[in-house]
Amino acid sequence: MNWKLKAFAQCAISAMPRSTEINYKFQRYVTRNLPPSVATMQHSLNTILSDFSVMKKHLPIPVARAMCFEFGAGATLLGPLTFYCLGVEHQSLVDLHRLLRPELVNVAIRFLQDEQRPVFERIPSVLVPDDKKGQRLIDWFARTYGIHYNAPCDARRTHFDPGTFDVVTSKAVFEHVPKADIEAILAECHRVLTADGVASFRTDYQDHYSYCDERVSIYNFLRYSDAEWQKYSPSLNYTNRLRHRDYLEIFRAAEFTVLDDATYEIRDEDLLSLSKIKRNIRFAGYTDRELAVRGAHTVLSAKSARDR
Repeated sequence: MNWKLKAFAQCAISAMPRSTEINYKFQRYVTRNLPPSVATMQHSLNTILSDFSVMKKHLPIPVARAMCFEFGAGATLLGPLTFYCLGVEHQSLVDLHRLLRPELVNVAIRFLQDEQRPVFERIPSVLVPDDKKGQRLIDWFARTYGIHYNAPCDARRTHFDPGTFDVVTSKAVFEHVPKADIEAILAECHRVLTADGVASFRTDYQDHYSYCDERVSIYNFLRYSDAEWQKYSPSLNYTNRLRHRDYLEIFRAAEFTVLDDATYEIRDEDLLSLSKIKRNIRFAGYTDRELAVRGAHTVLSAKSARDR
């Protein structure tokens, strides 16, 4: 699909009432990227397992005792269900909009039932019943899988008490959040984490339009000024274009300490692709290698460097 056509469609949908519902139908029946393919879910699962293994090394208590909080949980709950498979007993999830889709969750449950990874301590054995709607659905998730879903809920201002959680996670969320809101979310994460709590964030720094249009470079969005990019970055598909260097500065300014930081390997093909992009002056202060980073997984401690 031509990326500019998709951007136009996303801009139009973003301006509509019930835009989240319309966007879901657009993804399911027009672009057909929902439900996700088995290959997509396998890639996501491998990433979740890798991130969990790294995060677990820094967790001061056993996983089964950890209180986990995830913002930006999404429609399939593949991440939280994988955490359930790995022994996590209590998870609280928040989404800014009600994205939970029982039919997509059942796709994820069936996928995990088929995968049977050796690291799994258990498998989600029960599909979401057809009669579970609204609050009954929310109660069912909490009772069946220890997953407490909260939406609509603003990750900048949650209702949780201070020091409630041992772990905060997000997966491919921050790139869709304006910088000022990232700072507010991190402040809230700091508030709800225990003194020894850890945060695990995976962030994708690629132009997401490259996923729907193979002609588009993963660095295509570096061509544009902020004003120009705003035309292609509506609320439903917003991308902030921050680079990894920026995130590390934001994390440290929020008084987190970096415990583990793994970026995607920069390949020769990445640098070649980047060299073909006429970069906007907005990105003049970055080196080629700083711009080329495609994504990262960063584990943070709630303790600032001076407190460690």
